[in-house]
Amino acid sequence: MKLQRKLLLTHIAVALVAILLITAVANFTVNRYFSDLAAKQAKQAAQEFAPTLATCYEIIGSWDFNGQRCMQLGPRSFMPPQFRHVVVVDITGEIVFDSRGRGQINKPTNTITQRDIERGEPISAEDGTVIGTVIVRPNQGQFGADEDYFLSMVRRNIWLAGGITALLALAIGIGLARTLAAPLRSLTAAVHQLAQGERSVQVDDSGNDEIAELSQAFNTMSSELHRSEQVRRQMVADIAHELRTPLSVLQIELESIEDGVSKPTPEVISSLGEEVQQLNHLIEDLRTLSLADAGQLSLNPVELEPQDVVNRAVNRMQLAAREKQLELANDSAEQIDLVHADPSRLQQVLVNLLQNAVRYTPQGGKIRVTARQSAGEVILGVHDTGAGFDPTEAATIFERFYRTDKARTRDTGGTGLGLAIVKGLVTAMGGRVWATSVPNQGSSFYVALRAISTKEGV
Repeated sequence: MKLQRKLLLTHIAVALVAILLITAVANFTVNRYFSDLAAKQAKQAAQEFAPTLATCYEIIGSWDFNGQRCMQLGPRSFMPPQFRHVVVVDITGEIVFDSRGRGQINKPTNTITQRDIERGEPISAEDGTVIGTVIVRPNQGQFGADEDYFLSMVRRNIWLAGGITALLALAIGIGLARTLAAPLRSLTAAVHQLAQGERSVQVDDSGNDEIAELSQAFNTMSSELHRSEQVRRQMVADIAHELRTPLSVLQIELESIEDGVSKPTPEVISSLGEEVQQLNHLIEDLRTLSLADAGQLSLNPVELEPQDVVNRAVNRMQLAAREKQLELANDSAEQIDLVHADPSRLQQVLVNLLQNAVRYTPQGGKIRVTARQSAGEVILGVHDTGAGFDPTEAATIFERFYRTDKARTRDTGGTGLGLAIVKGLVTAMGGRVWATSVPNQGSSFYVALRAISTKEGV
């Protein structure tokens, strides 16, 4: 059964239950009211009959209601209407008069309980002595003509109102079911389009209910898939571009050797080896990134001192810095807590950042490595005086093959994956990375890892 039909049937069922409950309560209330009213009227009638019955008893001298003299007092004064039942008992509780059983006073069905006597009206003589009790009983379910007409009108109007309410509930249920089902149908159609490859599909997410939240989540997912698809396509194009250049060089050089245009001299072979090394470097970087994305990156985390890793990375890059006449300084703080990280992977992170700084810092520039502690984290920083980048690119500079306008072209070397690898490795070690820059003044790249206090590390 479709959701629209389920919602409609549920709405109608709830409405019908409510209508039946209201109708039952209304009928019970009206019947109870008239029953109470009849009992009240019966009590009033008993109060009216009591003086006449007392006079009859005084004249006759007993409860002999068959006496001609009592009947001549005017039976209309105390004889009840047909829809009332009058019973008179003496002080011993014995029935002496029954309007429904004249001449059959001792019939077994004519019984009176103590509760009936308590509800009746006492009959008192002139001296105040109680000589009996008159009990007036209204026949249940039978009232006067006006009361019966009123009851029938109330019941008929209740059922009429219930029918109208049921029709309104049906109309409202249909409208509500359609209103709720429409955005769900739209979402279903959008999901099918998304499954067929349409990544830019969006749905109406206006409103503030749960369906609107679901629509907003779908739109966010669709936008993210669209962006991921664009990134994937761009990455494939970038990989193809990065592979094409060294392969083209290899192909040209080898064809030249085959055609006799050039000879396989040591210089030519060395050039071919550099291109092969570039291909191996690119493939290894892609493999590292794929393992990081899959959560299968091999890590051997230990408790280590960050200064040791910084020192090794700086010493490793000193030769490359001197060749480009750059000043590479280690400004790490002396007292820093331990961190829980893979030493080789952390050194790889720092070397990648330093290679990036050496590559884009002009001759005569400065590179500075820092290590400090802040808010329970050890923050490693690599600062250069290069061209920098637009601060608006800070969130995307760690993406694969991302190119800024002023730097990171292939002419400067590298695979374009260094910063992406940095982010993947640091994230795998439970840290975070970010970058800041002032155009034409330099850039700063930061790595933050959770600090372990010295006492905990001992």
